[in-house]
Amino acid sequence: VIQDSDFNYSHLRGGTGPLVYPGGFVWLYSALFKLTSEGQDIPLAQYIFGFFYIINLGIVLKIYSLAAPKYFKPVYLGVLCLSKRIHSIFTLRLFNDGPAMLLLYASILCLLQNRKITACILYSLAVSVKMNIFLFAPGLFLVLLAEGVGSCVFHIAICAIVQLVVGFPFLVSYPVEYLTQSFNIGRTFNHFWSVNFKWVPCEPLPEHEKSLLNDCAGIFTSKLFGIGLLVAIICFWITFAFNCGGPDSGGLTFLRKSVHGKPFSKQEIVTVMFVSNFIGVVLSKSLHFQFYIWYFHALLYILFLTKLPTVVKFTLLLCIEICWNPWPGEISSTITSSMILTMCHSLLLVSILSGLWVGQKKEHIE
Repeated sequence: VIQDSDFNYSHLRGGTGPLVYPGGFVWLYSALFKLTSEGQDIPLAQYIFGFFYIINLGIVLKIYSLAAPKYFKPVYLGVLCLSKRIHSIFTLRLFNDGPAMLLLYASILCLLQNRKITACILYSLAVSVKMNIFLFAPGLFLVLLAEGVGSCVFHIAICAIVQLVVGFPFLVSYPVEYLTQSFNIGRTFNHFWSVNFKWVPCEPLPEHEKSLLNDCAGIFTSKLFGIGLLVAIICFWITFAFNCGGPDSGGLTFLRKSVHGKPFSKQEIVTVMFVSNFIGVVLSKSLHFQFYIWYFHALLYILFLTKLPTVVKFTLLLCIEICWNPWPGEISSTITSSMILTMCHSLLLVSILSGLWVGQKKEHIE
C-alpha cells in the first residue's frame, strides 16, 4: 500500500497469507513500518508495544476500579500482570490483537464516563484493526439502546462513518475486494494451531495439499460446523439479553431495560460488554494463541459474576492460563488441553448465565 499505492486487497499478502484485516490495521502497521526504519528496528517496535501493554493495563485497572463486582478485592488485580502468554502477544509477537483490545478497553472506559461519541469512535477504530471486536457489538447495542432509539441510531451511524473514513482509499478503488477480504467470516482455519477445538475430528491432508489456512479435512473444516457455532452464538446472545439482568435492573432483563430506556449502571455496562464477547469467544470456530488477549483481562471480572466459590474461580483461571500455553514438548495445543479449555469455558458460561438469571437473587453483584 505505502510503497506501490496499491489499494487492491486481493494483491496484499504477507508471510502468513493474504491480508484479512480492515483498513485500520494497514494504517497502524504502516506507521509502525515507518517508525522502525521500514521494519528493521525490531527492538523499537517492541518498546512501542510494551508501551501499548502498559496503557492497556492501566485502562483495564481503571475499568475495574469504576465497576468492580461485589466481593472483588483489589489484591486480585495482580493476577492481570502475571500471564506469560499476554506478555508474549504484546512485546514479543507484536500481534494486532493487542492494539485492537487497547482501543476496545478505551471505548468501554469512555462508556463508563458517559462519553458515548468518543466511545463509538474508539470502538469502530478497534474493529478496523481486527474484526473480533464485533463480538462486543451486542453488548454495545444494548447500552446504546437504553439511551433511546434515536440516540442509538446516531451512535451506530458514527461507528459506520469511522469505517468509511478508515477504508476510504480501498472502498473507492476496489470496494468488493476490500469488503470480501477484510470482513470475511467464512474463511478456513489451521487445525494444528487451534487452541479450543483441536479435539474436533479432522484428518490431516497430504503435505502437497496443505496451505497456510487449511491443513486437514473433516468436521473441523466443514461448513456445517461453522454454521452450527454461529447459530449457537446467536442463541446464547439472545438468551443472555432476554433472560439475564444486572444488579440495578429492578427485575428487568438487559433487553427489557434497554427497550424501556433505562440507562445501565457502570457494572451493567461492563457486564454486557464482557459477557457478550465471552459468548463469542467460547463458540469461536478456532482460537489461536494470540487470541487469548480477546478476553484475558475480562476473565477475572466475569468470574466474579458467578456464584462459584473463590477457590474454584481461581482454579478455573489457572486452568485456562495453562491451556493457553504450549505444554511440555509441544509447540501448539494438544487434544487434552483443548478439551480442558472447552470444559472450563462451558462451566464458566453456564455459571455466568445462571448467576445473572432474572428471578434469582443477585446479591453477588453490586
